[in-house]
Amino acid sequence: GGGMGGIAPPPIGAAASELSRQLSETASASFAGLTSRFSMRTVGMSSSNNDSISMIGKGVVDMARCVDIRNVPDTDEVADSSGLEIHLDVATEPPVTWRVKVAWSDDAADAPLGLKLSVRHAWREALAVACEEAQSWFKKGDAVIVKQPGHPQARVTRAVIHSVQARYQQALRDCAALLRVGELLTTTCMATPRSLSGEAEAALAQLDRALARAPGDAGTRLWALTVAAEIADRLNRDDADARYQRALAAEGAGRNLYLKLAYADFLLHNDRPDEVAELLPPYGDTTEAQIRILRARAQQGEPVDPGPLRARLDTIRTRGSEPHYREEAMTALHLEQRPAEALWLARENWRQQREPLDALLLLQAALSADDPSAAAPVRRWMRDNGVQDHRLQALREQLADTEEASL
Repeated sequence: GGGMGGIAPPPIGAAASELSRQLSETASASFAGLTSRFSMRTVGMSSSNNDSISMIGKGVVDMARCVDIRNVPDTDEVADSSGLEIHLDVATEPPVTWRVKVAWSDDAADAPLGLKLSVRHAWREALAVACEEAQSWFKKGDAVIVKQPGHPQARVTRAVIHSVQARYQQALRDCAALLRVGELLTTTCMATPRSLSGEAEAALAQLDRALARAPGDAGTRLWALTVAAEIADRLNRDDADARYQRALAAEGAGRNLYLKLAYADFLLHNDRPDEVAELLPPYGDTTEAQIRILRARAQQGEPVDPGPLRARLDTIRTRGSEPHYREEAMTALHLEQRPAEALWLARENWRQQREPLDALLLLQAALSADDPSAAAPVRRWMRDNGVQDHRLQALREQLADTEEASL
């Protein structure tokens, strides 16, 4: 959490534009006319190994798993009336299967098999291009770090990526390389991975000391204040709200949507929806803000229509961008009361990113869908890392009670 601006990985959704280019260049006029009616969208991209494809929604592909899939044989190919599913076996250690589902619109469901297989070929090419783009980004970042070991932006960016993927020791190593740059930057960088590795109290105390004595630019101080508020929130400290307020009053906070969303989630959890309505309207054109605004209205007892929000999320899929699994899961769970769908989406989201919010979403969905076993990945993550989060702990206990009652 608390990611910084600056360098950003390329969106793997760039695969969509490559797919479109290939279809238009290789297709005849009639072929192009038919494909233009397709509603091509990835409705699921998963893997037999959770670490093989990480943070797809954030456009990051794990370097160790990013291979040239053009020469990887298909092990299974389904071209039924609902779409086309591609299974690609990747010879890594451990072996991995990539599964991509492309869905057709109703009027394209009866397209000839040959046409569908041409689309499959285009998707393979597009995925390969996206993979190359992601590799290129990582290589550039690594090259900067090799030449300039203390390069702050490259180190911070890679550390944030490692944290989101729950690779806390790797994150801490990158953060440690920032010591020459400044105490506040280093301490802030380390605070999130430390706080999610059983050292939340110590990380917060060290961050407070650094904020009190260490100089830092406005951006670094805002990041530090935001991370401090999030840790206090997870620890259920009485000063969590005051910490969020301090961050909101800091220079640059008015443009920081991440901070506003984190505070909105805090308010919703503490049954203060009226304040969300005051906080987020300036950002109401973003999907993330719209979800919180609608949730706040629902908490206030107002009727809400999630239809336009759902249409926006569907449009993101239809145009070939990677699905926003976190936002889709939140919409299905909190606004549409579709627990089974929310659970599937929350699971897919967990495969991509593993921040506390993603853990919370999966536990909530598992509880709502009455499927305690689905929470196993989060329980394992909490146990293995010593995660301290009062909301997660409460949900874990509720799920354990539900599981015990069903025996």
